Amino acid sequence: MFKDLAVVNSTNDSDAGEDIQIFRIDGNIPVDVVNNSYLNIFRNDKKSVHNIALYPCKFIPQLPRWAIEKYSKEGDTVLDPFSGGGTTLIESRKLNRNVIGFDYNPYAVLIGKVKSTYYEKQILDKNLQDLITKFINENDEIPLPEFRGINFWFNKDVLRALSVIKKHVNNIPEQNLKDFFKVVFSMVVRKASFIAPGQILTARRKDWKESKQYNEEEVYGLFRNFAVEYINYVIRFTNDCKKSKAETLVNIGDARDIKVNKKVNLIVSSPPYINAMDYIWANRLRVHWLDLVKDDKDRLNLYKQEIGTESIKTKEYDKIGLTGYANIDKTIKEIYYSFDSNQQSKLRSRVVYKYFIDMEEHLKSAYESLKNGGRYCIVIGDNNIRKVRVRTTDFLVEIAENIGFTKELQYNILLKNRSLNVDRKLDFADLIKYDRMIVLQK
Repeated sequence: MFKDLAVVNSTNDSDAGEDIQIFRIDGNIPVDVVNNSYLNIFRNDKKSVHNIALYPCKFIPQLPRWAIEKYSKEGDTVLDPFSGGGTTLIESRKLNRNVIGFDYNPYAVLIGKVKSTYYEKQILDKNLQDLITKFINENDEIPLPEFRGINFWFNKDVLRALSVIKKHVNNIPEQNLKDFFKVVFSMVVRKASFIAPGQILTARRKDWKESKQYNEEEVYGLFRNFAVEYINYVIRFTNDCKKSKAETLVNIGDARDIKVNKKVNLIVSSPPYINAMDYIWANRLRVHWLDLVKDDKDRLNLYKQEIGTESIKTKEYDKIGLTGYANIDKTIKEIYYSFDSNQQSKLRSRVVYKYFIDMEEHLKSAYESLKNGGRYCIVIGDNNIRKVRVRTTDFLVEIAENIGFTKELQYNILLKNRSLNVDRKLDFADLIKYDRMIVLQK
C-alpha cells in the first residue's frame, strides 16, 4: 500500500511553501497513489526499446504504465495526441491495449512506429548483413542531400558513407524493415556529426577540429553497432508482447484537431512545456537526411506548427494577447511588462498566450475524443518565464474544467535529471522541479 512507502525527506518545497513529504517509489507507481502527494521515483528498468533513438523530454514509462493499468482494461483503446518518443505506445502494447498516437513531427511518428512494432530477429539480422555488404561494395557516385550547412556538420568521408547508407536503406522493399533501419541510420547521422556530445539541441561542438574524425568504414561500423543494439531491444519487446493482440496506429496529426474513427477509453500524454524545447531543431539533421522535410523552408514551416512555438512575427507580439481567463491573462501581462517590456518580454508573453490558446483547442478536441466517463491523464510541469511564475498546471485544469472535464486526481513527480544540456538563460527561465500527473474525467 502507498502508506508503507519510505519517506525520502521532508522539505519546505511545495507550491504553497509548506512542508511536504516526498515518498520514495521503487519501480511502479502504486495504483492507490495519494492525491497531491510528492513522489521520488527510482527506476530499476534496464535498457529497453524505450532507449531507441534520442528524443528529448520523454516522460518516464512508469507514468503511462500507471495510468493505463488504473483507468483501462485489456482490449481498450488508449490515445496519445503528443506521442513524441513513443512511451505511451510501448506501454499500451505491453499491457494489451490498442493504441493510437499522433504527432506533428514526422521523426516522432517514425520512431513511434518502430518502437511499437513486432519484428523477427532472423529477418532483421539477415537484412543487416545484406546492408553492410552493399555498403562496402558500393562504388557509384551518390548525390548528397541539399540542405544548408551540410559541410558544417560532417567531414567528406562521413558524407560519402551516410549517402551510401541512405541509398541502400531506402531500397528495402518491406516498409517496417525500412523504417527500422531508417531509425538506425538517424542515430548514425547524429553520432558521426560534429554535434556536441550530450547536447540535445543541434549545436556544433567547439573542439570539432580536434574531435573524432570518422572515416567511411567506421561510419558503417557505427551503423552495425546501433543496429545490433536496437535489434536486441525490439526483439525483447516483441517477446514481452507475444500474448498481446493489441494494434498500434501512429500518424502525423495536429493535437488541436484530433481525428479518431471512434471515441477512446483513455488519453495519456505529456504535452510540450511552454518555451522549453524546439523538437524540430533538436532533430534538425535527422529530418533532413531522412527526407522528412523537403528543404530548410519546409523545416521552418514545420516548427511553426508546434504548440508553444516561438516563430511569431514582431507585429504580432507587439500587442498583448488575452485568453479570456483572468488568472492566465494576469500572468501574460506580467511577462509582457517585465524588464521594461523589451522585445524578449513581449515575445515570451505572446508565446505563453499562444500556448494556452492552442492547449484550449487541444483540450476541447480531447474531450470530444473520449467516451463518457473516460479519463485524460496529462503530465505537465509549471514554468518560470522572464522571472514570472507560470502555473501551467493550474491554468490547464481551469481551462479543462471550463470545457467540461472534472479534475479527479493530481500527484507530483520529482525531476532528478533536469539538466538537458540546453543553452538556456536560467536567470530568466529557472529550472522545473516537478512534473504533475493530472487526471481529468469526462
